[in-house]
Amino acid sequence: MRAFPYHASRQELRFPPPLAEHALEPARLDYAWRLLQFCFAFMDPSSAWPLDERLSEADAAVVTRFVQKARSLAGSPFLAHSTSLSVRPDAAGRETVTVCFLTRKASAGS
Repeated sequence: MRAFPYHASRQELRFPPPLAEHALEPARLDYAWRLLQFCFAFMDPSSAWPLDERLSEADAAVVTRFVQKARSLAGSPFLAHSTSLSVRPDAAGRETVTVCFLTRKASAGS
């Protein structure tokens, strides 16, 4: 039986990962999007319809902050890191746990 990441990583991307030009490691961003698209039916952001109205100043500020944070996240260690967790039992049933997690500093939001 294969784990979820194995199946997700073999899934065809339905659209190129947004903001890939900002990625520290494009292959890892690509993998993150394969995992996301395996679980969620995201539409291609480039197919979103344009706004018909001018945004209020408050809404424009929210959208601007969203875009800034999305660019920052795309280029962050959070999506470039090779996070993993492995649990392997031996013949006696003792488990060896191996972890490779992102540091707290690199995963903290701003």
